[in-house]
Amino acid sequence: MKLIKLLLTAIVLLLPVCGSASPRTSDHHTAQTVTLEIDRSQPFELGVIIVFDSEPKQFEALARRLLENGFDPSLDVIQSDTGHIQYILMAQKTMMFNADTFNALSSTLTKAANESGGNLSWKFAQIKK
Repeated sequence: MKLIKLLLTAIVLLLPVCGSASPRTSDHHTAQTVTLEIDRSQPFELGVIIVFDSEPKQFEALARRLLENGFDPSLDVIQSDTGHIQYILMAQKTMMFNADTFNALSSTLTKAANESGGNLSWKFAQIKK
């Protein structure tokens, strides 16, 4: 339910800022690069939606990295009608726009992807209230 609420209240605009990660595995999946456009004049709530196609080995490590960067992570497990399971880790933080912050977060997610061994993709979203 929290995922649905976040997805309904978040606007993801493609084009200019963020990152991607490719796990250090022989998987054929690649991560998605998604960027967003932000009103830079005021603080905003940044949401990060991280999707694993298979259960990663180290959810705790990724959650810890997000906490260290000031994000509040939560985990949901979604099962589709076909039985496919995805593991969704969401986190959010109120912040001012700062390219260095985005670069640091992208680096954090890349390291976490390498450590987890899971197929990892993420989206950044500016959450509208």
